[in-house]
Amino acid sequence: MAKAMSVEYGSVSRSDFPPDFVFGVATSAYQVEGASEEGNRGPSIWDAFSNTQGKICDGSNGDVAVDQYHRYPEDVDIISKLGFGAYRFSIFIFPDGLGTKVNDEGIAYYNDLFLTKDLN
Repeated sequence: MAKAMSVEYGSVSRSDFPPDFVFGVATSAYQVEGASEEGNRGPSIWDAFSNTQGKICDGSNGDVAVDQYHRYPEDVDIISKLGFGAYRFSIFIFPDGLGTKVNDEGIAYYNDLFLTKDLN
């Protein structure tokens, strides 16, 4: 029988880092955007996988996710209020999933996200 390990951690604060250290957050388009049937969005490999019966134990998927597609101003406001200085995110702009066409509605969404005042 394996023996449980116990590890103690001390507290960490912003002052433990150099003054120019940038804290940030990161997301994945599939994990946060939702809007799987909107904005001329085509299916991704994750849509195909998570919507296949038996692939995800509880049957959940990213069709709605946390709905950042509609709520990005609130999300960016929260990131800013929490004091993060960077936001790394992935994008999904190819409606055919192959990169042969660019989704103009997707480009407009990301432009709106980029131009959100709290990101600048």
